[in-house]
Amino acid sequence: MLRVIILMLTFVFPIGIHAEEVAPKNKTEETADVNNKVVIELKAQLQEMKIRNDLLENYQSSLLSTVHWSLSFMGGIALLLIGYGWWSNSKIHEKDKQQLKQEIATLLGEWEIKIKSDNADVINEQAKTIENRLIRVDEQVREVEKSFDNKLTRIDEQVREVEKSFDNKLEKIFSESKKLHEKLAMNVESMASQISILSVGQIHLEGSMLHVEERVWDIKGVTQNILLTQTQGLDAAIKLGSDYGYRVDTVLERIKETLEKLIKSKNPTARPYLVNRLKQSLNSLDSVYSVKVSEILGILETIRVEEVKSSS
Repeated sequence: MLRVIILMLTFVFPIGIHAEEVAPKNKTEETADVNNKVVIELKAQLQEMKIRNDLLENYQSSLLSTVHWSLSFMGGIALLLIGYGWWSNSKIHEKDKQQLKQEIATLLGEWEIKIKSDNADVINEQAKTIENRLIRVDEQVREVEKSFDNKLTRIDEQVREVEKSFDNKLEKIFSESKKLHEKLAMNVESMASQISILSVGQIHLEGSMLHVEERVWDIKGVTQNILLTQTQGLDAAIKLGSDYGYRVDTVLERIKETLEKLIKSKNPTARPYLVNRLKQSLNSLDSVYSVKVSEILGILETIRVEEVKSSS
């Protein structure tokens, strides 16, 4: 666009100058001629510019194609160079690795030889020191064993002495315990005999008291109380056992006499508690007294039992 404007200005200014120099003509004709010339020149310039633009486009397209081709060619060359460099570097690295491995292996072998030689000397020295220490420890262990054996013998002697003294003490304790046991047995027997004597005396005392009570009720003439007291005396005589059987006989005789008196009385009746208590005591007697017991039970059958009055 700038070129077009510049061309238009170049054409306009000379035309104006030429118009001033020409002799005076008709202004309308002159302007028409000038305009026609300008249009023709502009058309020619436009055509020329189109041709130039086409040439520029062709040149630019060819230039771009050459640039693309050159870039692709350079990229391919770069890839080839990179691949070749990688391949050569890998080969070089493998060689370097093998050389390093060989050097490391040789160094390790040398170090192993040195270490083995050094260790052999150290091991020999340590073995000697260990042997010396073992000898010392063995001597110390023997000394400890000797002292331990001596202590064990002393302890054994002390234990034997303690056992002897303990056996003597046990014998003394056993003999004393025997004596105490015999004394205790004698005391227990004496206490048992005393208890039996006391119990017999208590029963005798109870029987004598019941006999006195029986006499009192006999004096008062209360027959049923006499029978109750005689029944209690029969129980006391039964407690004394067979050694005092004569008391049972005497009590049975008195019970029989009392029952006969009760039958001959005006009101031959007895309380049910008294009858049951007397029967229970008679049934607890041995078969030795069966004759007298049967006689007393026969008399009891003839006696009328009082009826128990229910309290309303």
